[in-house]
Amino acid sequence: MGRYNLGIVDLLVLTMIAEHWRRRGGGYVYAAAPGVLGFALAYAAVWLTNLGGWPLIPFFTAGWLAVAVVARIRRQRTRPTPAPA
Repeated sequence: MGRYNLGIVDLLVLTMIAEHWRRRGGGYVYAAAPGVLGFALAYAAVWLTNLGGWPLIPFFTAGWLAVAVVARIRRQRTRPTPAPA
């Protein structure tokens, strides 16, 4: 698929990431964002280097980490602050 390698393992990783967010109560955006970010990062890397054959798993991992950071920040902002004693 294009200038990067999309294999069955890549699809399994995307499925596992989506299931991870579903089990944690995340919505469709949390489930889809790591894959979308991963493909965008891979496309940018191919465009910048003009090299083909990039593996996608590192880019999906970067997308998953970015979504995990965003989810943690949102969770900390919505957490109620304890009342002073």
